[in-house]
Amino acid sequence: FFRDYVKLLVRLSLPSVKLKEQTYRNLQIYHYMPWDMIRVTPMLLVSAVPFGQNIAIPISFYFPRHLLSYHFWTIQQKREFGAIKLKKRLYNARPVFRCLQSHLYTIKEHDDRGKFQRIFFKLGSGIHPTTQEILELLPVFRDGTYHLNAIYSKHV
Repeated sequence: FFRDYVKLLVRLSLPSVKLKEQTYRNLQIYHYMPWDMIRVTPMLLVSAVPFGQNIAIPISFYFPRHLLSYHFWTIQQKREFGAIKLKKRLYNARPVFRCLQSHLYTIKEHDDRGKFQRIFFKLGSGIHPTTQEILELLPVFRDGTYHLNAIYSKHV
């Protein structure tokens, strides 16, 4: 993976190659590799010391989420750690949803406000709005109330 990461960095340094034109796999490597290297570095340093692997292997066995990259996790560990990560992400979902709802009455167009109310009702009920419903409200996301610059920075 490190070789792929270096190849990708060299390729991205060329002016004709853009990040948004890369494949999903290349984007994953570009995003996760630096964090994986930071996570694995302590174990590599301890292992470099004579007889350090006698310490590094048991420690990494007991703390795989913190000291090993996901390549070394078992399927069960991937499921458990994925659930932990999802809980952390969902912890912020409700406050962001409530903040978006509170901005509803700042929408100037009455029709758009009604459409957003229906979408918020669906989301609150656990139903996903259709793609067409969201695309109809695209102008409000582009330069209106729900533009990224208008949302609180702690929620972005």
